[in-house]
Amino acid sequence: MGAFNRLSAKPVDGGYELLYEYKRSKSIKKRIKLPEISLPSGSKVDYIEYFVRDSEKGGVNATLRRILQFNDISFEIEEYARYEGMLEGEVLSLPSIQLTQGSGDNIIKEGDVFKLEFDSPLPLAWTGNYTDPYFDIDRKGSSTLELTYLGDTVLTKHVLPQFNFKLRKPGLFKKIDDMDLSGSISLNILQKPKDGDWEFDYEVSVHEDGIDVGRMDLISVTNMPVYEDIPDYIEVESLVLRERGEIITASDTIRITPSKGAKYDVRKRPQVTNAKLSKITSDEIIITGYTESDIIVNSIPVVISDREAMDIHLIVDISGARYKQNRIKSEPIFHYGHKDTLYYARSLTNYVIPTEKLRLPGKLSTGDTLGILLSGDIDLKLQRAVNNNLNQWEHLIVYPQSR
Repeated sequence: MGAFNRLSAKPVDGGYELLYEYKRSKSIKKRIKLPEISLPSGSKVDYIEYFVRDSEKGGVNATLRRILQFNDISFEIEEYARYEGMLEGEVLSLPSIQLTQGSGDNIIKEGDVFKLEFDSPLPLAWTGNYTDPYFDIDRKGSSTLELTYLGDTVLTKHVLPQFNFKLRKPGLFKKIDDMDLSGSISLNILQKPKDGDWEFDYEVSVHEDGIDVGRMDLISVTNMPVYEDIPDYIEVESLVLRERGEIITASDTIRITPSKGAKYDVRKRPQVTNAKLSKITSDEIIITGYTESDIIVNSIPVVISDREAMDIHLIVDISGARYKQNRIKSEPIFHYGHKDTLYYARSLTNYVIPTEKLRLPGKLSTGDTLGILLSGDIDLKLQRAVNNNLNQWEHLIVYPQSR
């Protein structure tokens, strides 16, 4: 306190009083710097009054009463929201944020600033411009929305406009692709009073299921050979879908349709793992009831309706309550297979399958595989003989199978 010495500190009627005495020679200044006081959270103080009383009848009397107002402010998003994780995709909209001030004193004054920011590792950026009857709203870069209160009335409840955002590509030194775009979105709001020497960070309360980002990816579709002399019916071995994040629900609909030149055989039913086959028509397979892990669809019954249109692929659409994912298109699911017939006398010591050159539509890449399928009654003795015969091949895939 410098020139002031404490005389007393004691409870008084309706409060607590501290008294100090000025001990130096007469001051030449007509003001004093009052001490800063820090009160613990939850303190029940109505006001703090500073008073100076003259001891020599010189008229040095002054009083400052600082009324303290306390209240609670909350920010809430009541609706559940989910978004497809896709870089530089469409503009997305958050559900509205509701601001609520409690029944205590007013603590939102004209000129107060509220800064809204994402709290998420996802590469999120605000977009758009906004108008609001109570706030002036400005975008400060890509990460902050600054809301300045315009009114001079008591604001008890207000629904803010829906704010827009996008998933943006991060900086040059951060690599991310669509498969990494899964997680949750949280939001914080920092209140900075125009006239107060404090600030407070609020966490925006969201729906109990949160705000989710993710997607369902098409992992693989078996590419099947088509031979000239076989029927137009071909079972595509498998299609695999994988969830990124926690975005797909049991009530969502997964629709798999063939492109032009193919239909489904409705007399057959594909086998579905980790979900339920809801319906099959000549034009679509409908899957619902997703549970967990990968969705695997086996034995997809495809009928080729146009052999000239061999660029046939499968199209996956996923939709549900407040969610619609961008269409996924597979690679072509068929290729022309070549066939020849070899003849042997049954009593030969060995049936030698001669070498052959298999023409490829392109060049091999690292990770490509060569598979050799022996169809028939393949016992262990025959498996060992084949493996020994082909031991010069590395990473060879042999699929024993009975047909």
